[in-house]
Formats: sequence, structure tokens, C-alpha cells
Amino acid sequence: MTEAAHLGRSVGRSLAETSINIRNRRSCHFRRSNALKRERKREMARQESKEPCKKEACNIQACLSKNNFLPQKCWKVIEQLQACCEKCTYNSTHCASVSGLLKQKPK
Repeated sequence: MTEAAHLGRSVGRSLAETSINIRNRRSCHFRRSNALKRERKREMARQESKEPCKKEACNIQACLSKNNFLPQKCWKVIEQLQACCEKCTYNSTHCASVSGLLKQKPK
């Protein structure tokens, strides 16, 4: 075997080994990032149980700020907050503003 062929094989082997190592590192990173995502979801679920209807209240705030604070353009998200508040029997700090918003709704 020539020296060039021998070097080619050792280089080829080291490249293959290197690519395997890189793949292993990536999959390990992938597993860690998925674990972090799962943990974040669990934490958000815990927070939601502590503060029911927070997500809906934030959606209203985003809608109002996007629409120059005109509630008539945000009835859908206001009704979603109302439904959430009914579901949790108004046992949330975020439900206090619903009645004021609903008074503005035309019949």
C-alpha cells in the first residue's frame, strides 16, 4: 500500500469518526433542548393553574394595544376571557376587568 493510500484511509477514518462524534453531540444537545422545552411547558402549566385566565387577559391587552384601545375590535378575545372566568368561577385576579369591558359591548 502506498503512503498516500494509507494516509487517505486514516484521514477517511478520522473524518467518519469525527462526523459520528458531531452527530452524537448534536443528538445530545437535541435531547437536552427538548428536555428544557418540556420543563418550560410544565412550569407554564403550573403557573396557569396558579393564575387562571392570565393568557386570555394578556391576549386582550395585546389586542387592545394593537387596535388603539378600541374594545369593539377585540370582542372575540374579551369573550374568551369571559368564558375562562366562568370556567374558573371568577376565581382569578384577571377576571375583575371583564365586567367593565362587557358593559361597553353593544347589545
